[in-house]
Amino acid sequence: MNVLANAAIMKAGLFKDIHIFPAANDSGLCFGGAIYEVSQREKKMVVPEYLGFLGKLYYDEEIENALQ
Repeated sequence: MNVLANAAIMKAGLFKDIHIFPAANDSGLCFGGAIYEVSQREKKMVVPEYLGFLGKLYYDEEIENALQ
């Protein structure tokens, strides 16, 4: 993991609490797969707002414009 980047993220104060997933290689795929499977089976997944891995919110119009 990039220790300097992780430290900068923590020091920036963007999040009250943050967990940086330790598996930055293919071994982290199981985590993404688990989240995907829960989202498919449950149809609604409640995720705490403080999770930094969720990324930017994209609206349908933005996605459509990017694809065009």
